[in-house]
Amino acid sequence: LGCANRCLEQGLSVVVLEKGTPVLYPCNSRFAMGFINCAFQHARGEPRVLREAIERLTRGFADPQLADVFSSQIGPALKWLRAQGVRIIKGGWENGQRELLAPPPLMRPGLHWEGRGADSMVRRLIVKLEARGGRLIRGVRVRSLTMAGERCTGVAGEQDGQPVQFDAEVAVLIADGGFQADRELLGRHVTREPARLLQRNAQ
Repeated sequence: LGCANRCLEQGLSVVVLEKGTPVLYPCNSRFAMGFINCAFQHARGEPRVLREAIERLTRGFADPQLADVFSSQIGPALKWLRAQGVRIIKGGWENGQRELLAPPPLMRPGLHWEGRGADSMVRRLIVKLEARGGRLIRGVRVRSLTMAGERCTGVAGEQDGQPVQFDAEVAVLIADGGFQADRELLGRHVTREPARLLQRNAQ
């Protein structure tokens, strides 16, 4: 949604496809606590310090170009989010908790996400998307990419049991989250006993 809004600001036409059908479709972004940090550092800190923290915490594993972009752009990204009407407040004194989406999460067990900071951000970005002429189409499950040589030119999927095709003149962005609900991948990369994990995500 962030990328979609930035593209609309640049004069592009945008369609966002969402697998979920409810207006408040469940997604990990809505369930987030809402703390915004960069390698447990203050997100609006000195880019050099942020870059060094990424290098240190990943033991040099992070892609250097991505780390450079992330550390230099997280501050401007927060400023942009605020300009969209997303509320960000001071969360705490520790560096990794300085920036917090508002209203803050409820500090008790369970998924109490409706109307909290992360959900509020998602809703706000949807409102801005539609106000700028973008479209959010719910209930579309993307199944494959449409390729022209090595260039992705669209996606194919299904909606209400019927095949659908969306073509893209400029670009296709895939934002499909993590693999927390895929036990086979969890077993391969995270733990030998994925069924024993207690998870907080959209499944």
